[in-house]
Amino acid sequence: MALFLGIAGVFGLYAPWLMVQIIKWRTDLTLQDISVLPIIGCLGYDVQWKKVRNLSLFSALFFVLLASLFHFYGLQDKILFLTFLLFVILMAIGDLWVGLIPNLLTYPAFILFLTLRIFYIANNNNAFFLAALIIGIGTCLLAKYTKGLGGGDVKTIINMALILGTMKVLVALCLASLLALLFVIPSLIFNNNSKKPMQILFGPYLAIGGLYAYFWGDLFLCFRG
Repeated sequence: MALFLGIAGVFGLYAPWLMVQIIKWRTDLTLQDISVLPIIGCLGYDVQWKKVRNLSLFSALFFVLLASLFHFYGLQDKILFLTFLLFVILMAIGDLWVGLIPNLLTYPAFILFLTLRIFYIANNNNAFFLAALIIGIGTCLLAKYTKGLGGGDVKTIINMALILGTMKVLVALCLASLLALLFVIPSLIFNNNSKKPMQILFGPYLAIGGLYAYFWGDLFLCFRG
């Protein structure tokens, strides 16, 4: 268990730094540009190292907390869990920081999850592949005809389906949509005079919904049944 928690802590420690590198590559930002962005500003390379350390320590503690929860519930497939956890956290903070979920994150994650499913976990994988296909088609159609999802959201949901399966990813989507709705309603009430279209960053809600579904999706489905 100690080794597992240690690895989780290292993942969390370097997650903010890794997301900065991905964002820099995707958006062609310079170090000066990054230093003035909200939240990313605290990740300055030659300045404010105390804030860098604090953010990284918070991320590491969060990873260790969820890894402890994983161990407490006696779940299996530690490698799959750590990679899924790293993916959803990077996805969420990237969406929060610059409003995008980069392909440099979603495509490698898909290849990694697919590889783990094929070579590391040989247990009813066809159901997860089918889930990714069905959910992928459904979310692509939803994005095309409603304009309610971005391309990064769609690719994130497909990745989540590879890990969670059909029913759990639907639980994640329902919870994410509910949380987003709870955020939107007060914004509509207090900003009803604003003419700017409201932009909903769905990534953080997907991360919360995905983690909830990973741990408690079965309980939700049993309760529903």
